[in-house]
Amino acid sequence: MRGKGRVLCAACPMRLDCISRALVNGWKDKAVYGGLDYASRWTLARLIARDLHIADGGLHRIPRSRVRDWLAEHPDWAERMRRDGRDYWRRAKRRQRSRREYATDDPLFLPTEPVPKGLVQGSLF
Repeated sequence: MRGKGRVLCAACPMRLDCISRALVNGWKDKAVYGGLDYASRWTLARLIARDLHIADGGLHRIPRSRVRDWLAEHPDWAERMRRDGRDYWRRAKRRQRSRREYATDDPLFLPTEPVPKGLVQGSLF
């Protein structure tokens, strides 16, 4: 169902109006507005807010026409949104990895038994 909605929205002439209304009103539901689900709208809202120099959650404080004008001025907003979303999750994963605590006395490799004399390591006979 969502796929059909996205296809329908992609061809709609009112798409930018619909997206700007969804971003400014802050709809947090599972519906598709302008071909975007909530996660995509969230990523796009962060991108627009950063470009307009306002707080991430402050998009509802600006007029809807300003968001629509931004979308019209940036026809590559869909690609920028995908790139920004991908980079956001990469940064989040790096932060998560950097917070892991590693003990300094843990060996990097498992201890192995020494090779008996007369044997060559890796030989089968």
